[in-house]
Amino acid sequence: MEVLKPFPFELKGFQLDTIPRVALSKMVVFGADTGTGKSVMTICALGMLFEDGLLDHLVLEAEPSKLIEWEADLKRFTSLSVARYDRPPERRAKLRESLPQVLLGTYETFRADLAPKDPSRLSKRSWNPKGRSRPTTAHVVPGPLLEALRGRRTIMVLDEGTSKMGATRTSWTYQAHLLTRRELGNDGLRMWVLSATPMSRDPVGYFNTARLLDPVLAGTIGSFEHDHIRSRDEFGVPKDFKNLDRSDDSGVVPLVKKLEGLVVYRSKAEPEIAQWFPAKVADPPETPGYTFVDPTELEEEFWGAVQGTYASRADEDTLSGLMRQLVGHPLALTLSRGAMAADIVRLVGAEGLKRLPTSKLDVLVTKLRSIGSAQAVVFTFFGQSVLPLVAQRLADEGIACVVNHGQLSPTQRELARKGFNAGEVQVYLSSDAGARGVNLPAGQWVIDYDVAPTAEVGRQRRDRIDRIDSPHKVIYFTSLVMRGTVEMGLAHLSARRQAWAEKLGSFDGSGLSAATRKAVLNANRTVRTL
Repeated sequence: MEVLKPFPFELKGFQLDTIPRVALSKMVVFGADTGTGKSVMTICALGMLFEDGLLDHLVLEAEPSKLIEWEADLKRFTSLSVARYDRPPERRAKLRESLPQVLLGTYETFRADLAPKDPSRLSKRSWNPKGRSRPTTAHVVPGPLLEALRGRRTIMVLDEGTSKMGATRTSWTYQAHLLTRRELGNDGLRMWVLSATPMSRDPVGYFNTARLLDPVLAGTIGSFEHDHIRSRDEFGVPKDFKNLDRSDDSGVVPLVKKLEGLVVYRSKAEPEIAQWFPAKVADPPETPGYTFVDPTELEEEFWGAVQGTYASRADEDTLSGLMRQLVGHPLALTLSRGAMAADIVRLVGAEGLKRLPTSKLDVLVTKLRSIGSAQAVVFTFFGQSVLPLVAQRLADEGIACVVNHGQLSPTQRELARKGFNAGEVQVYLSSDAGARGVNLPAGQWVIDYDVAPTAEVGRQRRDRIDRIDSPHKVIYFTSLVMRGTVEMGLAHLSARRQAWAEKLGSFDGSGLSAATRKAVLNANRTVRTL
């Protein structure tokens, strides 16, 4: 039975090498950098198993924003019967009566039907030695979906599973999947955990996931804590690690070596993969990538007055957030829910704010006109206050734009993505809700209207267009930074962390010591408001 349909593109060599490695794995953490075609490789591996008669059902769990893309890709590239499981209880019950080949749904929906909480052992809270209240391990029992899958050859694919499964072993989600693993293991259950995060950024998540998939290979919790955790913060969260990519302690097997039989990870840094991606150019290159905006005297005067008035009344983080919105657009304060914003609006009035210049927005419009017909993805941190004002200005200037933010429905967000990739608009304007899980290969520019709060968020933003299916040979990125404001501090800190991150690498034999890693992770976090 042919399951895979002809692809409208040619698979790359590294993808053809990776697909069989994944397909032959019963339990695997399959990781790959964003944009390398992880979904396509996963679908190919799944198709091979279905074609060979080794699978009856696929249960695929993902965040709500990713389900539409998974559904579209499975229907586009395979002939499998696909049904959404994130539906009301009565519709889920009908699906269980006649299971389709593929069930798609959220983690929350599946955990409730795979392993609901035991009503006789409801969650309680215990006290740890330091006197802090914490939940005990969730007690779960086999649910209706788990029972429906008994005796069937099933594979569970957990999208971004290292963050969902690896967060904590006591969570309901983790315990539900652990019970499913134990109950269906003898029925030929396969479990693939997908991740776009390398082990270097989340060693605890990888270990917890490994414990779910193969506890013997992963080793005991005690051995992990002894061999790989150097120290914890005041809340007991691991903050410094050892023996990760190389042995800091004589005789200890590095974590990457210990889990190599369970993990397949492909990185853009690999030469055979890097060649397929567009070249990345910072604009302007001498900064690099920061377009500095000079404020007018009126803007500086107003900001100074706000700073002087509220510096003694608010904590630094609150005042910093208010100033960032003010820099983005003065009228953003009319849409903000903060008490200080409301106070300023009451004192100055919406009309008074409207008369203030918008230097940064002027520069954005100029930049978009200068790139001609090239499409751009524009990010702002403030989806409910700054974003609507930027969208309105672009519309007034005749620049076609779609918007994306967390308050939109999945259908609305998908329509925006499709419209942009189809070339119907020049700009995809998004909050950081679009910094993960949204594929925008049509874009040639990423413009940060607000400086990314961390280097990691900045990388996630650029990854939206830095993809193997990009039609562009070169992609560009820039961040608009208003001089003399909190954004200067954010830009400096983000650049510093990015430089350290590039040196730190991802288990590439960089040879950095644990002490150096600690210095990187604890880099200066102080940002002055002005």
